[in-house]
Amino acid sequence: MAPIISSGIPVFTFYVIPEKVLPKNRQMYAEQLQKSFLPLTCNGGLCQELDINNEEIGQKLLTDLFTEQILQKIGELNGG
Repeated sequence: MAPIISSGIPVFTFYVIPEKVLPKNRQMYAEQLQKSFLPLTCNGGLCQELDINNEEIGQKLLTDLFTEQILQKIGELNGG
C-alpha cells in the first residue's frame, strides 16, 4: 500500500451491504464496513456504499466518480 500512498493516486473503497441484512440493521452494518474500509482509502479517495442491487445508482456512482477524477487530472496537467 505504501507505493500507492506515496504516488498520490486516490484510492476509493466501496462496500456492499447484502440484501439479507434487515433494514433496521443496515446503518450499523454500514458503519462497521466503513470502519474496516476507511483505512484503505487515501489521497482524496472516498469510502462509501456501492448499491449493486440498483444498477442505475451503482453504475452512475462509479461513472461519475471516475469521470470526475479523470477530468480533474486532465485539468491539472493542462494548467487548470
